Amino acid sequence: MRIEKLKLEDLNPATYNPRTITEESLKGLENSIKSFDCVELLVVNIANNNTIVSGHQRYQALKNLGITETDCVLVDLDPVKEKALNITMNNKHIAGEWDIEKLEPLLQELSVDFSEFGDVNLDSIVGEFDFNVNIEINEDTSEPKSDVGGKECPKCGYKWNE
Repeated sequence: MRIEKLKLEDLNPATYNPRTITEESLKGLENSIKSFDCVELLVVNIANNNTIVSGHQRYQALKNLGITETDCVLVDLDPVKEKALNITMNNKHIAGEWDIEKLEPLLQELSVDFSEFGDVNLDSIVGEFDFNVNIEINEDTSEPKSDVGGKECPKCGYKWNE
């Protein structure tokens, strides 16, 4: 495994890739890349004609932004391991979990307008909790705007409107 800058035109999306992205989410990903660069690298299998194993949505966002090359993690895998890695890279069951008691104050303190990255949907981040948060920062005070009501997180007590 090594990291190397490759031209996007030399990469081949995996025809079997089961992941999709909505236009809205793709725009959010493009805005994230514009703000932070492509910090999560594409994974490319050099043993299979530079097939993208992981990072298909980032690849599309980079192309949409007119970016012609990016750093990639290069792997040398047989076809079975390539497909297994494709699935593994997106398996939420082997990823870490959010500590809501730390996440909520972190979101409160950030002076970032997350709306440019699409909805900050904690339900999709956390999964086990039934709530959504779309953080919007008040530029005057750097405090989240909120009209509290509606729902409350059972773990941390955070309140929000739907």
